[in-house]
Amino acid sequence: MESSERNRAEAGISGISMVSGRPDASTSARTSPGAGVTPGIPSIEFLQHAMLGSDAPSTKRHVAVIVCNWSLPSITRELLMHASYVIAADGGANRLYDELPTLFPDEAPDDARKGHLPHCVAGDLDSIRDDVRAFYEGLGVRIHDLSHDQDSTDLMKCLDLTVAFQREQGFFFSHIFAVGTQGGRLDHILGNLSILHMYRDLPLLLLGDGNLTRLVPRGASNVCTSGFEGPKCGLIPVCGTAVASTRGLRWNLDKTTMAMGGLVSSCNEVVTTDVYIETDVDLVWTTELHDHQQRGCGRGHSNVG
Repeated sequence: MESSERNRAEAGISGISMVSGRPDASTSARTSPGAGVTPGIPSIEFLQHAMLGSDAPSTKRHVAVIVCNWSLPSITRELLMHASYVIAADGGANRLYDELPTLFPDEAPDDARKGHLPHCVAGDLDSIRDDVRAFYEGLGVRIHDLSHDQDSTDLMKCLDLTVAFQREQGFFFSHIFAVGTQGGRLDHILGNLSILHMYRDLPLLLLGDGNLTRLVPRGASNVCTSGFEGPKCGLIPVCGTAVASTRGLRWNLDKTTMAMGGLVSSCNEVVTTDVYIETDVDLVWTTELHDHQQRGCGRGHSNVG
């Protein structure tokens, strides 16, 4: 399998700078790890403004949603309403079909399903039900049978298609939400955490079972938290020993050495809107995910100085 680094370089998305999840077209704003703060952590703060109707046209973002095969968080409704591209990962098509009526209770079940069709379904297709496949094929949804490739997961296949789609459309996704990726089998969860590292240049967020998980790249980063997350959080060194410092957490790190089998920053809490993280190794950043905005979660405190 080609490396994700090469795939993204070919797709023309390597080196995108992100400020609170927004692509920065300015080349001068792109900094290498260690050369000042690299604002590379996608935020879901924009959803707060969008839900209040205050997201101006000039700030509209291109959002992709990948639906995976586990229970979908309620926030999926808002994501689908703002998505430019939706793809179901094999059995994720079952989840979408089954849970859309619950996500849109004011609509008739079939109206909800037909009103929020995915652009396509992709994977090795060993999980999608026959009735679900027939429903989507009957409405013209393309089904990609990628079972010839057994070296990549369904989520990886969908990420590659998402990158190809944005290349064809000539824009960059500010956020790629993979919903239904947290919960269920531990090997699936660990595999998805590995995918965060494999596709480290993409603005990828994993959501599910009350968790929102992102990658913090090596170097210095600012994380802009939203009213949908926190206060509980964790900073986990999945890829070896890391030395990290933070500001904006209840228990900050100060050039602290972390490692699996040793100290990790679990059961921590966000106490400011903006969290500063500096690390010499990529880290997994995870926060509690709520169905609705929480008053005071990461709010009401002075920003990190």
